[in-house]
Amino acid sequence: MKSLYLLPLLFVAACSPSRHIRLTKGLAAYYPFNGNAYDSSKNKNNPVFNNATLTADRFGNVNSAYHFNGIDNYIDIPNSQSLNMGKQISLCAWVRPTGFYAGTCHGNSILQKADYRDPGCYVMDYDDGLFRNAHHCDGMPPDTTHETFGGKDAPEATPYIIPGQWHFFVYTNDGVKAKVYVNGRLRVSYPSTHTIYTNKADLLIGSNVKNNDAYPFWVNADIDEIRIYNRAINQKEVDSLMKTP
Repeated sequence: MKSLYLLPLLFVAACSPSRHIRLTKGLAAYYPFNGNAYDSSKNKNNPVFNNATLTADRFGNVNSAYHFNGIDNYIDIPNSQSLNMGKQISLCAWVRPTGFYAGTCHGNSILQKADYRDPGCYVMDYDDGLFRNAHHCDGMPPDTTHETFGGKDAPEATPYIIPGQWHFFVYTNDGVKAKVYVNGRLRVSYPSTHTIYTNKADLLIGSNVKNNDAYPFWVNADIDEIRIYNRAINQKEVDSLMKTP
């Protein structure tokens, strides 16, 4: 009789969607920010510079995220082979904006590898370009009530960012479509024109200053749980990451 009771359990386990989600597959770098900025993936993409301040994460756990002051804080991670992708990529982060960059183009660089004009660049950021109809570099002050998340090769996507609240932001590109997810929902899917995510620059978190000091795009925000993949993750994986404590 014991074997009969086990059969339903085995059936449920075999059919569980979680068994088909491998969140370590293709993981190039993972920064949980639990007391430090070290890479928790096997690739050891650790920083050589970090002047951001440890703060509480979205659950209130102390020293479990980093705050960037929007003035001069950033993390610098040296270029490595594992941080240079092929035609596919996924960038994931929890972000709690506490202010908005008011310099030229109003960019807020969550993470960026290479200057935006570099064809091998990858970036996840937010600005008011969607609301301004791409005229956010025309000298007007930023519209801080209409800032949206986006990435290279994909337009920004509503909903508008609410300062002081945590947002889960994911950018993916499978070589055919570039997609933006905000808080678990697919917000935009756009034909990809990007060719390859490879460059010689360091990976910067919290700024673009080393790529282009005329457009430093300082972030004023708390950032946590950054993951970089060398593949495009899917909706189920986005859901699973959003629910991961």
